Amino acid sequence: MIDGVHGSPEANISTEIMFKPLDSSGTRADAAPDFPMTSQDVQPVVALMRRHHFRVGCLYNQETNEHPQLFFSHMVNEGDPYRLARQVRRGLDLTDSQ
Repeated sequence: MIDGVHGSPEANISTEIMFKPLDSSGTRADAAPDFPMTSQDVQPVVALMRRHHFRVGCLYNQETNEHPQLFFSHMVNEGDPYRLARQVRRGLDLTDSQ
């Protein structure tokens, strides 16, 4: 909710995960998750992703009057796309996403 209005994914309130192949064989990729986190999600998620060698670029929130208040963190890692997908899934599992 932002100022009493229900927000939708079209309002840029969504989970976005980009994968970019790094070779023609599909064995290496870049993964860049950007998923919303509540304040209590931030430390566990960022710590987990750092343990998986994701580089964390920033932490920010877009609104000041939203409920719950959401934070986003740009992260990136490269490697086997299936391994990266499992790591991103573990990060998502630590969030209060619905």
